[in-house]
Parts: sequence; C-alpha cells; structure tokens
Amino acid sequence: MRIIFYSAQTGHRGFIPSIKEQSISEFDYWFAHDNHFEATEVKGWNYINLKHRYPNLNNYKKHRLVKMVPRLLFSNFDYTVWVDCKFYQHKDFYKHCLNIIHDEQPEWMACYHKQKRTLKEELDFAANCYVPQKELEILEKNLRYKFFSTDTCWLIRKNTDKNHDIGHLWFKNTDKYFSNITRDQLTFPLCVSEKYLNLNHSIEELEKYSFIRHVM
Repeated sequence: MRIIFYSAQTGHRGFIPSIKEQSISEFDYWFAHDNHFEATEVKGWNYINLKHRYPNLNNYKKHRLVKMVPRLLFSNFDYTVWVDCKFYQHKDFYKHCLNIIHDEQPEWMACYHKQKRTLKEELDFAANCYVPQKELEILEKNLRYKFFSTDTCWLIRKNTDKNHDIGHLWFKNTDKYFSNITRDQLTFPLCVSEKYLNLNHSIEELEKYSFIRHVM
C-alpha cells in the first residue's frame, strides 16, 4: 500500500518543518511550495515547486487546489493524508494515521469543528477574515439546509474516482464563491454528504500529537 503524506505552502508565509526524525517508513512525504525559502533538502521532504503552475490562481486558491485534488500531484497511490502546514507533528501522529487507515479503511476522513460552529458563526468568522459580505450572502442561501461544521485541516482520503470528483467539485465551488481569501469549510458541505464521511476523529487528536500548532 502506498500512502502519501503531504502539505503545501503558497506564498512566503509560514515555515517548513524538518521531519527527518519524525517520519515513519510507511509514508511518502511531499511538500508543495512556491519557491519557499525554507524548502531545503535536509528536512526529509520530497518537494514539488508550484511556482510556474496554475498562474491564473492566487496563492489562496493555488493552495486549495492541491489540497483538494491530490491526483494533480500524485499517481499510483492508495491513500493521502493531508495536514495544513500550520501544524508540526511528531512521529506518533503518523503512526496514528496509519492505524486509522489499516483499522477503519476510511473512504474520506474529516473532522467536525471542535467548536461545532453554526452557519452564522462560520459566516461571521469568515467576515472577520475579510471575506466580502456579498460572497457570504450568496453562500448562506446555498448552505442553509446543507451546512455541517467541519475543520478540514486534517484529511485522510482513499484514492478513488468518487473522491477525485468530490475534490474537483470542492475546488470549483471554492473558486466560484470566493474571489480572494477562501474558507473551504464553507464550501465543503456543498460537495459531500455528511453520511459519506468518516467523522470518528477530532482536531484535538491532531493537536495532541503536534509540537507546534497554528503557525501562520
């Protein structure tokens, strides 16, 4: 079984941690970046430079595209594990993900938001992140009967055509509803049924196994 652990950082914000001492042999490790100054060869990653890919997309959307559609970067794999690069995990987290894959064989694992936000709370949070009000009003109409509160910074996905199509639709809606800054938690429920997802795990598990959290 080939399992790919990957993350991405577009633009020059954030950091790229060294994983040499934390990695486990069962995963391939890939980091996609935009000529990031910290993408050095001594950190244990395989790198994909996105600098000249997807020139029509801003940094926010380029990041979301590779997050949502892993087949754009990889072939011949069974699972991907995605974690936003604002977290820095230790070895026990990778072992935990491997156990989830072996024991539960999820089609698509995601997490409920630990604050279990209502649609209004999520829209208000997006407004505070400078997402234009007009975009949020359109989203509110479409989400009124579909919304469930997720945190998509940790995902485990089986490599299937269905998941590939869900990812494409997720990006299509994100690109459609947001002009610049994106909140993919808002577009996710437009693309996938809550019943389809494995929601047995929590962001607290990711945080438990992280040295550093929410680095921006």
